[in-house]
Amino acid sequence: MSMPGGRTTQVLVIMAPDSAGITPERQTMNSVNQPQQINRRVDRTMAIFLRAEPKTLGAIQILIGLIHMGFASVSIILIEAQTSYVSVITYSGYPFWGGLMFLISGSLSVAAELHHSTCLVKGSLGTNLVSAIFASCGTILLTVELIINGIFFSYMDQEPLFKAGKGIAATLLLVTLLELAIAVSVSHFGCQATCCRPKDDVVLMPYTVNTNSMVPSTPLTPPPSYDNMAYTKKEELGIEGLRRNEY
Repeated sequence: MSMPGGRTTQVLVIMAPDSAGITPERQTMNSVNQPQQINRRVDRTMAIFLRAEPKTLGAIQILIGLIHMGFASVSIILIEAQTSYVSVITYSGYPFWGGLMFLISGSLSVAAELHHSTCLVKGSLGTNLVSAIFASCGTILLTVELIINGIFFSYMDQEPLFKAGKGIAATLLLVTLLELAIAVSVSHFGCQATCCRPKDDVVLMPYTVNTNSMVPSTPLTPPPSYDNMAYTKKEELGIEGLRRNEY
């Protein structure tokens, strides 16, 4: 089906496995029980972007951002305690700017799925690209921190605060790798949706069940026409016989 401006429209008809008693909404004859007509036009951009499950992944990104913010406060306590632990991520500020960016990208991903907005999809794509870069930097910083404190200060492993610092760094490294995978995945589908999308739409035409509709039975064949010629001849013969008897 072609539309003005060279834009094409694809029609998808969703049918149930058993089509008995099921009619298209546009063809339902009963106007009392017929639900409102649903013709939702879904843009190809959202159809591609929703494959990434942005709502679920966005919620995980928000949780990762909150974890970064919380561990950043604990890292500051380690520095103020004057321990020998070298907190590279605290000096660089990665948990703060990284966690903030993860919160923003996750919120935009959730909003894009809820509101089906192309602008939000593009915003989610941009912030997730930045989040992927930040997560890569965080992975490098956390790896360096674990190497420094594991090699040069291994004799301090018995201190509780030192062990806590290494545990925080290891936990942040795991969630940062998870954030990197999520950001790359969402960015991939967002790029496919916004940069490589064809100029066509998808129209969903759902089928509804018409409970009052009855399957028309097979029409009865009309009875055969009877020939009355035989009865007419018998009556004529009977009348002639009566006349002869009278004579």
